[in-house]
Amino acid sequence: MNQKVGNFPGVTVDKKTGFTTLNNGEKVKVVDLPGTYSIYAKSSDEQVVTDILLDPENKNYPDVLVVIADASNLKRNLLLFSQVIDLGIPTVLALNMVDLADRMGKGVVRRNIEKEYKLPVVKVNARRGEGIYELKEVLSHSINKPERAFLDVIELVGANLRSKLDRSKQPPYIKLHQLIRDKEISETEAQAIQTKDARTQNYHLEHS
Repeated sequence: MNQKVGNFPGVTVDKKTGFTTLNNGEKVKVVDLPGTYSIYAKSSDEQVVTDILLDPENKNYPDVLVVIADASNLKRNLLLFSQVIDLGIPTVLALNMVDLADRMGKGVVRRNIEKEYKLPVVKVNARRGEGIYELKEVLSHSINKPERAFLDVIELVGANLRSKLDRSKQPPYIKLHQLIRDKEISETEAQAIQTKDARTQNYHLEHS
């Protein structure tokens, strides 16, 4: 594919689809989603991401999700990473711009992240095409679902929502976001949940 890219949301405004061959010879479809820092959509392009990741029946729902994170601003990117882990999607973290992070004194120790999150982490340099072979090698093997969630959804909701989550066949975190997306939760309560969610996720990230 020959697409315009950038290290900030808003460059891709709709999903782009292409194909590639992994190191084991398997041909796979790659769906490039618009950039976002959170699954709480605030624009139409971010809504594309939310609609796909919250719907396991969507034809573009990923078998494996590759989260591309800016290593020089890792905390901002890890919120999305922690949220997709709580959605239960098999995930690989690709750390881009590691060279810039090193120059800024924000070097990232990949093994520490892998050990903490129990998920594969690959360093890439998209501008120079570095790390793509290693990423394809990781994707050539089975990626397990996350072993643990970052947070207990019950921390985010009141008693009035717990029964809906308990009755759902979907994982609680997916169901909660579906309720917010479908406006089955008042706007005021949805905003309160979103604020608490971000704060709780960031707390766990800072203390992990």
